[in-house]
Amino acid sequence: MGNEAPNTERVIALRTLLKESADVLKGSPRQAKLYRALHHTYFQPAATQELAAEVLDVPFISYRRHLKAGVDEVVDYLWNRELGVEQ
Repeated sequence: MGNEAPNTERVIALRTLLKESADVLKGSPRQAKLYRALHHTYFQPAATQELAAEVLDVPFISYRRHLKAGVDEVVDYLWNRELGVEQ
């Protein structure tokens, strides 16, 4: 799939890649909380971030920390994938 693909297909491909990258976090107990923050923010979002923190039963500040760490992990995963680094 390249630049010639219709926008709908490109969006689906990007969404799938992001979900697969986030799913890697589920495999580690330490990172599962990061996955849950991503999940309740982007994949099955709560109405607000405050509600996402409530659903996760964590203080809002912890939720925000988990969310940032989850985004950072996904970015690192994608960069390593792009560079061909074994993960």
